Amino acid sequence: MALFTASAQQQPCFAQGCLFLLLPLLFWLGGCAHSPATAPSASSPSTCPPLTPSLLCPPLGFAALLPSRSCESVATAEVATAEIKQRLVQVVNEEWRFFGEQTLQIDQGIASIPRLGAWEDDAPQYVERIQQYWCAVGRTGFTQSNVCTQPWSAVFISWAMRQAGVPETVLPSRAAHWQYLRHLLDHPSPYFRVHERTAYAPQVGDLICAVRTEVEWQQVEQLSRAPMHCDVVVKVDAPYLYAIGGNVRNSVTKIRVQLDENGKIQLEAGGRPWLLVVENLY
Repeated sequence: MALFTASAQQQPCFAQGCLFLLLPLLFWLGGCAHSPATAPSASSPSTCPPLTPSLLCPPLGFAALLPSRSCESVATAEVATAEIKQRLVQVVNEEWRFFGEQTLQIDQGIASIPRLGAWEDDAPQYVERIQQYWCAVGRTGFTQSNVCTQPWSAVFISWAMRQAGVPETVLPSRAAHWQYLRHLLDHPSPYFRVHERTAYAPQVGDLICAVRTEVEWQQVEQLSRAPMHCDVVVKVDAPYLYAIGGNVRNSVTKIRVQLDENGKIQLEAGGRPWLLVVENLY
């Protein structure tokens, strides 16, 4: 699950106007049916207050018309081994562009979104894309009315790995980050190596991972069921790196992370509690 989840942030409102709570009453009084909503502009700012979980995905607009789709298992793409790392970066960049290039950065403990992209339940094409991510772990049944109540950051990574050509046996598709990280710890691989944050400077194609519980590095080898989040590094430009992940502020988002003078992740006030880096040796 992403660190910035549906329950900890502002949520999209119907037509970005915070009026969807009044719509059923208005429609009843007027005796007319509502029409599908138009997806908000990717650059529209969010002005809505936080909502309770029961209101995160109101079944309005296109939701009634978007069916729950079945899916087949996501096959691993046939990619030359030497090209897998480059392909992984390409895949996540393409998904970031598809979702409107949302960006997130933290300065002096204050998080901001310089560019707002499309959110997970803004329009049918985004729901359908996230349905494809879930197919990587064989899960179906997601629609606009429930897609933003289910954490999808790990299935985004799993789907991207399959698209990049990483075999299931090397990094398995899982619905939680700790599950595939546990696999890497239990099955040492010539393709992925887990490092402590302070012991390794991340490079393009690596995964950077954070936890949302009090877990020290010494406990990582006993990692089990820890709420985590991982992103794919797509650019290193000191003193920052840039990484892309799914389910970050309701979208596929590029984040900016501070580096120290040695190129290692520097923890920022108000930032994520980064714990480890998965070196991509492809």
